[in-house]
Amino acid sequence: MPTLRLLFVDDEPQILEGLRRLLRTRRKIWDMCFVQSAVEALALHQAQPFDVVISDIRMPGMDGVELLERIKASHPHTVRIALSGHSEQQELLRAAGTVHRYLTKPCQPEQLEATIERTTALRQVLANPELLSLVSSLGKLPSLPTIYQELMREIRSPTCSAARIGGIVKRDLGMATKVLQLVNSSWFGLPNKLADPVQATVILGTETLRALVLQAHLYQSGGAKRPGGLDLEALWEHSMAVATAARKLTVMAGRPRVEQDITFLAGLLHDVGRLVLAQGRPADYRQLIRDAGGLPSADQERAAFGGSHAEVGAYLLGLWGLPEEAVEALAWHHRPGECPFRVCCAATAVHVADAAHHAHIQGLAEPALDLDHLAAIEPRVQTQPLLDACTAIFGTGARP
Repeated sequence: MPTLRLLFVDDEPQILEGLRRLLRTRRKIWDMCFVQSAVEALALHQAQPFDVVISDIRMPGMDGVELLERIKASHPHTVRIALSGHSEQQELLRAAGTVHRYLTKPCQPEQLEATIERTTALRQVLANPELLSLVSSLGKLPSLPTIYQELMREIRSPTCSAARIGGIVKRDLGMATKVLQLVNSSWFGLPNKLADPVQATVILGTETLRALVLQAHLYQSGGAKRPGGLDLEALWEHSMAVATAARKLTVMAGRPRVEQDITFLAGLLHDVGRLVLAQGRPADYRQLIRDAGGLPSADQERAAFGGSHAEVGAYLLGLWGLPEEAVEALAWHHRPGECPFRVCCAATAVHVADAAHHAHIQGLAEPALDLDHLAAIEPRVQTQPLLDACTAIFGTGARP
């Protein structure tokens, strides 16, 4: 694998020297460059692009946000990380559509190293250069017009409630993803990653949500209901059904509450890669839907684009810093047995729920399950009770 090239940018020389010392053990595996100005950084990057740019936000002249915006425009595949000692809301909003990950000073070397490794590890999962650029350049996902309008009404209400906003956000893939990206950044200093969009919305607060929607324009009411031929209403119904069923399976397995929440998150967002493909390549995706006679399979997407919605969604959520277990579940929810990290309960639950719901809506007798994987799990998984539980949920239209 090629040596990872990293560029650190900070106008304070002592900060750069500190970073150089903290990361000295990585010199054999990382090619690192340290510069004191955004102008110098941009020149170096244009001459020979870096894989990762880690920049301070507040700098004289061209600040960190402008630098990362320019890098995003010219080399969208570059991972962009903000490392700053300030966390004013306006700075956060300016960076929200540009920065993949946020870290605060002082930053422990273990945290910095882990962040860099996690944001780059999924490049091996999603190897197609065009898709890497497509995902890395994405700042927002399409939102359902009806959901957007409902959110705007609640935000403008004099009795606006963060909890009610959270309930609306939870129902939309694009909104839920962006809110979770923001609240899981180190700007908020949370001890653990959050997987519940409602809880994340409550933590962000009404004013921050108002600013995100009204000022940063992360969610827009414009656009078609079927970007790239994708039926967002049907996608939402499917995602909610899978999320609800997958969480039920983790409850049946006696998994802890935090794992149940992460599994629900993974189920809710397991098809978010379809939104990326439909928004980024609308004509091609519309044609693929026509050729497939409905939603294309992961294999059909790989043949057309060099990668499927599973890898695309996982790469995006990995860049945005969502819980690793959820990222793994997205990447391997069609092929859980191929997950190289570990046997992931979330990936297995989403795999079963997704296959069961597709079989349910298509009237198929047998869902397309990875039976070898299920047979290899210890303790041994009995598939029929799991499928029965899913069918009961789909039949009643149960919601969390």
